[in-house]
Amino acid sequence: MWSGPVTTATGSIARCDRELPESVAMNSWNVGMTPLHGLHSALDALPMGGDRTIRRRRDRLSRLASIMTNILVASFYALFLYLSVKSWLNTGSLVGTGLIVFNTFVVVFLLTRRRPAIVTMSIWNWIFAPTAAVLPLLLRPVASAGSLALVITSVGQALGLIIMVASLVTLNRSMGIVAANRGIKTGGPYAWVRHPLYAGEIVFLVSFVVSHWNHVNGLIVCAVILLQIIRSMHEEAVLLLDEQYAHYRVAVPYRLMPRLF
Repeated sequence: MWSGPVTTATGSIARCDRELPESVAMNSWNVGMTPLHGLHSALDALPMGGDRTIRRRRDRLSRLASIMTNILVASFYALFLYLSVKSWLNTGSLVGTGLIVFNTFVVVFLLTRRRPAIVTMSIWNWIFAPTAAVLPLLLRPVASAGSLALVITSVGQALGLIIMVASLVTLNRSMGIVAANRGIKTGGPYAWVRHPLYAGEIVFLVSFVVSHWNHVNGLIVCAVILLQIIRSMHEEAVLLLDEQYAHYRVAVPYRLMPRLF
């Protein structure tokens, strides 16, 4: 049974804990940087020299920029959390409980996430990623399935949420919205497919639309699935600059579904 607004968090895998080689840093311009990353670049351009005061000021400004960015994005998802709680108070459904847990993790991890080594400046990713996160809010429940179908699709939604929460916990402070590198994750669900967070969301959304079918819901879910596939390609364009991810991609050849895709 649907339990209110559907929210997603695209876990762009995040920061490398080691310094990137110069060639990788130069190649990062092929995938680009964010508008906010321009501020970090300006801070990087400040003279270092031996002036410890300038270095400390530079570090404080850089940390402040990252904190403000995290607060801004987390506030956006805090609204999703509020809507999930509001819906759960009306339905009391198990799926609604799962959405509250998921969105709580999203807000916490966004507030505490690592600073990225590389962030895309692809305008398409900056459009597609937020769009994929917001579109599910347009889904609306409709009476279109029998009781048996509702039971089956509720199980599907619960399974999707379990995959989403497990993937999010694995990402932890490495999660993000747009394509970035905050560290390579290879454990948990990421040992099976490279983008399990998106896979779980697709299972959740398909289960929802089967039990609440109309043409608008169907078009929204198809659009989200397409956008998530495109997002996964954008993310890998960034992450493949890291040699560790290149090895991981060989070891885990499936993008979303084991043995299929």
